[in-house]
Amino acid sequence: SACSIMVQAQCENAYFPMKDGVTFEQTSYNAKDKKEGKVISTISATTNTQLVVQNKIYDKKDELITEGDYEVFCEDGKVKMDFEQFIPDELLSSYQNMEVNIEGDFLEFPNNLSVGQNLPDANGTITIVMAEGAMNMKTTITLTFTNRKVELQESITTPAGTFETFKVSQTTISAMEIMGMSRETTFSSASWIAEGVGAVRSENYDKKGKLAGYQVLTSFE
Repeated sequence: SACSIMVQAQCENAYFPMKDGVTFEQTSYNAKDKKEGKVISTISATTNTQLVVQNKIYDKKDELITEGDYEVFCEDGKVKMDFEQFIPDELLSSYQNMEVNIEGDFLEFPNNLSVGQNLPDANGTITIVMAEGAMNMKTTITLTFTNRKVELQESITTPAGTFETFKVSQTTISAMEIMGMSRETTFSSASWIAEGVGAVRSENYDKKGKLAGYQVLTSFE
């Protein structure tokens, strides 16, 4: 139908691989270029506009730690990505054996990006329940992604190839509440995203703006 062809054309310009069967690998490094782990993602398209991305997360010795999936939608000329995908790994790694509930907005990336463009904020909440005997200790982490801005357009080369990208920077505010006490941290990050591919490089910075770690697209097929 004309409608589904229109949707497909709209989704082909998306800053994400909207195709069934695509597999890509992103490898994480610390600030000293030491490998920290990798994520292998496989896409299964459920409809023209909706994907399920299956993630397998490995440690630095390439041993599988965990797997899970998240959803990506393409609609109204933009890609909407599940908030869960943007939670820093180190935030959840210490809660592996606990009950973790995540809910939040979708992060949006318009198909027609331009330098200087501001992208919409997004919020989400992570609730962690630790059942310690009779005491149910609950931790709530609220994440706000803000100051999302298209900084520049540049060509980036990774082991997976050379890509024309837009650099999108953002600030993440993490507010943690545990037993009535709250603590807030702010850090910044940037992603270089390519049409039909998604993030080919991402960098995380500490509170002082120094590089804390980065992820690189190491294969894409």
